[in-house]
Amino acid sequence: VSSMNYKICVIGDQGDLLPYRMAGVEAFAPESEQALEQLLDRLAHRKYGVIYVMENWAVRIPEAMQRYEKEFAPAIIPLPGSGKNLGIGSQRLQAMVEMAIGINILQTGE
Repeated sequence: VSSMNYKICVIGDQGDLLPYRMAGVEAFAPESEQALEQLLDRLAHRKYGVIYVMENWAVRIPEAMQRYEKEFAPAIIPLPGSGKNLGIGSQRLQAMVEMAIGINILQTGE
């Protein structure tokens, strides 16, 4: 891996993005699922290393999320938004940790 600098951004609903914009993080609010998929492809080719996608958008594009799952960059990570936490962000993180080290160290005893 070269020592290139990767950028970070957040994708979600306009109302959820204000705190990220205030913190200086680039934020995008797509108009539709198709626009989101096109945006992901565009960002992936523009040296974005981490793309956070609000869960309520991530669940609408499962094929695109899966397509990027095996890529080193960008890492596309679901984030809970202002609505109900769907839990897919923590599921994705658990899967990434398990893939990286072979066991799930984040598993909680239920």
